[in-house]
Formats: sequence, structure tokens, C-alpha cells
Amino acid sequence: MTKLSLALKQENALADVCRALPSAWPKLRKTSKLYMWRLDELKLHTLQQTLIEDLNLVFADLFELCERGDSECVWILLSQGMNPKQRDPEGATLLQKATHSGSVTILKLLVEKGGVLNAKGSYGYTPLHEACYLGNPEVCEVLLSVKANVDALSKNGSTPLLVAAREGHNAICESLLKHHADADDGGDKGWTPLSVAAGEGHVEVCETLLKYNANVHGFAADGRCERSALQEAAEQGHANVVGLLLESKADVHHTFDEGGGQNRRWTAAELAERAGHSKIVHMLMSQ
Repeated sequence: MTKLSLALKQENALADVCRALPSAWPKLRKTSKLYMWRLDELKLHTLQQTLIEDLNLVFADLFELCERGDSECVWILLSQGMNPKQRDPEGATLLQKATHSGSVTILKLLVEKGGVLNAKGSYGYTPLHEACYLGNPEVCEVLLSVKANVDALSKNGSTPLLVAAREGHNAICESLLKHHADADDGGDKGWTPLSVAAGEGHVEVCETLLKYNANVHGFAADGRCERSALQEAAEQGHANVVGLLLESKADVHHTFDEGGGQNRRWTAAELAERAGHSKIVHMLMSQ
């Protein structure tokens, strides 16, 4: 027997270890199998129940524990059989709460215990959408590594890539694209990640999308009734994005009908002029 196994057979030694670090239990189980000795499962179960009482977890809010990132307490409660698929009164899932905390340990625990990875929460976002909105690359990478749906649609019809592009989270966009997200798929509302990023002025995100072969015009369909990414950037005054799109051969002659009975189609230069962006007008007219 090993020194560890001998030590844990001493009175209260196992209890002291488990009280100090509950998440060490699965490691102790694994070690016990490796070195041909066994932990007393009944004793461990009794210890868990005692810890729940000692730590005042009998009436603990599992959603609150997930949101604040208390992985030790979450592990205890899940190990005692609490449902990882439950929702709070507003419809939020435990995985959503864990995503907000940024705790990859809790995320992995919930998935391991049967949490629904692609379930939409109270605002219609999956955990991956939430991570893309919040801008946590580590959480996104963990979710993608356990096969979260990279092209899932939120309740309002947005993909995770559209959300990350809109918020300007370039590292997350790169991660999504490496996991085979469609660079032109923004969802079912007709927006593309490039057009949204261009309108927000996120030049690094635009560069990343173009590197992964996004349509430089930023069209979701054939473009006849759509604003181009160049028009979005020009009207909002983002000269660095306009310059990038021009280098990538964006069409300066594309026109767009704003509707409203005007019966007029606008070019990117005309939109920039109307908004008072003279530098961008000059950039476009010199093409």
C-alpha cells in the first residue's frame, strides 16, 4: 500500500482531506483504483451529506453558486443528485450562470453531469452565445471543445459569430472560425458578421473574417436589396474599415434603396457625404 492509502486509513484523515478540498474526491477515487486500494464509498457519501449541512448548503441556490463560480459547493450538490438541467423562474440554465461566472470547472462539471449544452436560456441565448457576448475566450474554447453548436441560432436569429463580431471580440471570432463557423452566416435576419463588424468599426474582426474568406461585400444573399459592409463602414465614419474593404476589392458602385418612398439608391460615397465624413468621401471617390 502507498503512504497516501495508509494515511487515509487513519482516524479522521479522509474526512479532513475531503472537508478541506471536496473536488479532490474524484482524484482520490482515481488514485485508489490505480494503486489497488478502495475508498469507502459509503463513508464518502456520509461525508458529503455532513458537508452540505456544515456549509449551509441544504437550502443553497445552485444558480447563485454557479454564477459566483463556487465550484466546490456546486460539485458537492451535483454529486448528491441535484438536477443539472434545471432552470430558474426566469428560464435561465445552470450552464448560462456558469458562463457568466467564467468558471470552466463548473462548466465541465455541468456537462459531465448531463447539462444540456445547447439549451437556450431566458434571453434566447445558448451558453456559447453568452460567452461570445461577454467576451470570454477561455469559456468559448471549453464550450467548443465539448461540441457546442458553433452555428446555433439564438431566439432572435443570431449566430454566435454574429454576436462576437458585433461586440468586437476578435479572439473569439478566430476561435469560432477555427471550429468551422460559417464566416458569412449571421443568422436569419439578413445580417452578416462582416457587415455588423464593419458598421461597428471593429477593423481587427473584419480582417479575421476576410482571412477566413467572408464575402467582402457583406451580403447575406445576392445583395440587390442590401447595404454592403462598405456602406455600413462609410456611413458610420470608420475610415480604417473602409480602407481595409477597399484593399479587399469591395464594390464602391453598389447602391442601396433605403425605402420610405424615396425611390433613390445610395452609394457608399453618398452615404458618407450625407453623414459628413469628408475623408471617407475622398477615399471612395479616388477609386
